[in-house]
Amino acid sequence: MIISELFIYFFCAIIGGALSTLPPGPLNIRLLLFYIKGERKSLFYFQLGILLVDVTICIIAFIIAQKTNNITQLITFGKNNLFLIQISFLVVLLYIGFTHILTKKYQPSLKNNPIENPDIEKNKSSKLIRHFIEGIVGTLTIPTLLPFWYLWWMGQNLTYYHPISLAVILIAIGVCIGDLFIFKTYRFFVLKIPERILQIRIAKIEKWVGYFFILFAFIFGIKIFLF
Repeated sequence: MIISELFIYFFCAIIGGALSTLPPGPLNIRLLLFYIKGERKSLFYFQLGILLVDVTICIIAFIIAQKTNNITQLITFGKNNLFLIQISFLVVLLYIGFTHILTKKYQPSLKNNPIENPDIEKNKSSKLIRHFIEGIVGTLTIPTLLPFWYLWWMGQNLTYYHPISLAVILIAIGVCIGDLFIFKTYRFFVLKIPERILQIRIAKIEKWVGYFFILFAFIFGIKIFLF
């Protein structure tokens, strides 16, 4: 009985992780740009930050959902902190937008997996840590992440009353598998784009992505302050 319940939670975590990561938002786009540019270490650390937060929020929501069937606590928390979360998300959007606009030109190659250019090699450790923090902060500031996971676990018949640590480990692994599946799927479609086009157009694409993020931040800011 315990094994079957653990399997259900593991499977639910995989599906939930995939669904939470599926929308093509700013974090997924940034991951793809790291991948296209061949910045594999930056991609790894940025992705690691995302996975860490998604797993943590998933487990927190799982524990909350186990302890109560009353959503009032989550709604109250959301109302009290929504403005701060929205402002943080707005700042992240602006930061990512300007980062893409101000980026320097490069010549990527997906097939040859080249060494990063000298500008990227400078202050390598600090940049990798920065990308890791970007992944953490960017994911933490997504306003819908905690409500999604809470409602996701509330929608699964929660009947597991054994030590919670037995479920948490499998849930963490399941979320990572679900997230990574979506990341790999996005990269699979990117690989279908001819490399010659990517080499010629990626600098322009990145700048337009930056402009899109700033426009989205502007619209989001209007929504925050006027509605």
